[in-house]
Amino acid sequence: MAVLKQHQKLGLHEKLILHAEKQCSKQKPNLIWFNARMEAVGFYTKMGYQSKGLSFEIKGVGKHIIMFKTISDE
Repeated sequence: MAVLKQHQKLGLHEKLILHAEKQCSKQKPNLIWFNARMEAVGFYTKMGYQSKGLSFEIKGVGKHIIMFKTISDE
């Protein structure tokens, strides 16, 4: 997921994540995971995600790390 530079810092990332989590919860998963840019780790941590493993390079994009969040039945 990415938000164009001119639309960053407007709360769109958070709205997109919350919407994606809501949609995912309909499928009753127990885990959401993704590759996060290192610059975004703080944002995802605030949203309840945890990092796993070592960082790795995605050619042409930059350093990433796996992030995940356990989903509970609510």
